[in-house]
Parts: sequence; C-alpha cells; structure tokens
Amino acid sequence: MVKIVDVEVSPVKEAIKEPLRYIELAVVSFLLTEGILNTLISLFFGSRLSVEFVLLITGLLTSVLRGYDKFLHETAKAEPTKDNQGLLGIHGLTGF
Repeated sequence: MVKIVDVEVSPVKEAIKEPLRYIELAVVSFLLTEGILNTLISLFFGSRLSVEFVLLITGLLTSVLRGYDKFLHETAKAEPTKDNQGLLGIHGLTGF
C-alpha cells in the first residue's frame, strides 16, 4: 500500500487516476484548441486549422498542462499548507 497524507491508498486506485488525469486534460486542451484558437483563426483569417494541426496543438497543450498539474501536485505534497489543502488550496489542475 502507498501511504499518502496518513491515508492508505491502494495502488490500483492510483493507477486508475493517472489515465483519468490525462483524459481530463486532453478534453480541456481540445476544447481550448477547437473552441478558442480555431474560432479566432477563422475570424481573422477566414480559414480553419486542419485536423493534423488541431491534434498537434492539442497534444502539445495536453503535455504542458500535465507538466503544470504534476508541478502543482508535487509542490502540494512537499509543502502542504495548513489543513493539508495543498498549494493555494488545490492539489493540481485535475483536483484528484
């Protein structure tokens, strides 16, 4: 068993959480790319991004968001605030 913050968490639960974090961040990245970036490009230039560029930007944005999420999570574990709420009251972007 892995011991996190005086609570025993099974390795299976932790293993299930990891792909869920990626899925959540990928959906947010896709919505940002398709909803905001593609709309702005179509308004200013009159064309839309191709599917390949949307996938590329979504992948890059997911990687950046995952790195930031990991940073927040590790910082919250290393330097917890009072009541163990993590950095600024959050444990990462995904919240689990």
